[in-house]
Amino acid sequence: MSEQSQQIPMNMDPNAYTITNMSIIGGDEEIGLQIMSGNQMRMYTVNPKHAKRILMLLQKTIADYEAKFGELQTELPTVNNNQTEAKKFGFQPQEEVKNK
Repeated sequence: MSEQSQQIPMNMDPNAYTITNMSIIGGDEEIGLQIMSGNQMRMYTVNPKHAKRILMLLQKTIADYEAKFGELQTELPTVNNNQTEAKKFGFQPQEEVKNK
């Protein structure tokens, strides 16, 4: 009897979401990804091997992007000693002009 590939039906969300914030929590058995889009946050967990595969895929995708468009200049956000206030990074809204 030959093996046949089995298709698993998936529900695909037709919308595209922009990640506005992300936190990563590491543990022995799993890595937690808190991903925020607008005012909605979801928590995903992956095992360390799968997390490394995601990292490798992102590294390859970014390397391909940089080969085409040039090197990206960026840095990781930092927090102060008591871990309560994150450094501002990315796009910041402009203050409203008071003298109209």
